[in-house]
Formats: sequence, C-alpha cells, structure tokens
Amino acid sequence: MDLQIKEKEKRESELLLLKSQIDPHFLFNNLNTVDALIDSDPQVAKEYLQRLSQLYRYLIRTKDDEVVLLEEEMEFARNYIYLLEKRFGKAYQFNIEGFAEITDQFIPPGALQTVIENVVKHNMSTVEEPIITDIILKKDQVVISNDLRLKPNVKTSNKTGLDNLKARVALLSERKIEVTSDERYTVLIPLINQID
Repeated sequence: MDLQIKEKEKRESELLLLKSQIDPHFLFNNLNTVDALIDSDPQVAKEYLQRLSQLYRYLIRTKDDEVVLLEEEMEFARNYIYLLEKRFGKAYQFNIEGFAEITDQFIPPGALQTVIENVVKHNMSTVEEPIITDIILKKDQVVISNDLRLKPNVKTSNKTGLDNLKARVALLSERKIEVTSDERYTVLIPLINQID
C-alpha cells in the first residue's frame, strides 16, 4: 500500500514539474500581436484579446489537472488557431476533422497547442505557399500532420515542448506518442479513456 502511495506521489510530482516547463514565450508573442492590431484594426484586436483571455482562463483552470476532456482541449485549440490565423493570415491553414462526435476521452491539457505551436515555430510558410495542417480524431488518438518545410535558419530544436508532452503522456498512459517525419510531419497523441 505504501509503495502505491509513493508511486502516485512521484507521478504527481513529475507531472507538476513537466507542466511548469511549458514555454512562456506564448504570452509575449500574443501581446505583441495585440499591440499591432490595436492600431490597424481595433475590432479584431478586441476579439483577439477575448480569445487570448479564454485561453488563459483555460490554462489557469487546468493548471493542476493531469488530463482534461478532449472536447475542452479542442475548444482551447480552436481559440489558439484563431490567434495564429489573425497573426499569420493564410500562411498556416488548419483542417479539423472527426471532432463532431467527441466521446468522454481525455488528453493532457495543452497537448494540441504544443504540437500546433511547433508547426509554426519550425516551418517556413507564406500565403502563396501555406503550411497545411490536418488535425484528425481517429478512434482513440488525435493525429496532427503538417507539410514539412523547415526554416533554414532556425537553431537546432531542443524539442522541449514535444519531449515534455511525451513524458506527460507516458506517465498517464501505457501508450506513447508516435512521431514520423517524411514528406509530412505527423504526431499521434493517444487519448486516455479513464482517470486513475
């Protein structure tokens, strides 16, 4: 019994440490975008700020959660995609499929945002040659797949965000995140069916 309690405490401690490592530059990028929008399009700036505040409400509300309902995480991802679309126009495009009938499945909070953020961080894109990203719910996993057009001058990635997410999923599930890279970069995030 003591061993089980210690294992659970260890797991909770590791999850808290991993969650605290989520990259804070997200806020600064978005504040800079709002600053630019205030002058050029105040109405869009207002909507942008509302979406940004919804994102932060979600992050604050789920900060101590190991997992959240997939439906809540998807709403968070849609708000995040809205911010990207306002920031980059049609340079990054997102197709979302299969989420109309979301069941009671769980995912670590911020999981989708981590992968989507990497699409923008690591790939060159223009309105003429956009990066297309597909986000598809398939039974017990979310598949995120994007065109691969790596930025030539980006420093070698330390993969902190994705490694962090992999570690969080490994602590919560027997299944692992799968990553493949050829003409497209694909991340398969397993869904969690129940909370221990």
